[in-house]
Amino acid sequence: GAGSRPVAVKLGPFERPPARGRFAAEARALAELDHPHVVRYVWHGVLESTGVVVMEWLEGEDLPSPPPRGPPRPPDG
Repeated sequence: GAGSRPVAVKLGPFERPPARGRFAAEARALAELDHPHVVRYVWHGVLESTGVVVMEWLEGEDLPSPPPRGPPRPPDG
């Protein structure tokens, strides 16, 4: 429709109460952020027993899954 734009959707685990709490807290924190280097929050909720966070779509490369742990490594070369 008019004004529609692509979004990114994050699905979260809702099997156990601790996971539900962490996912909801993350969504609430994202909703409060307003910074040019942080993805913009659109909506969050629960659909068919799955946590959902909808964020703006950013063009670029995918991040590794899972992201590397530890301090950043210098580039090769």
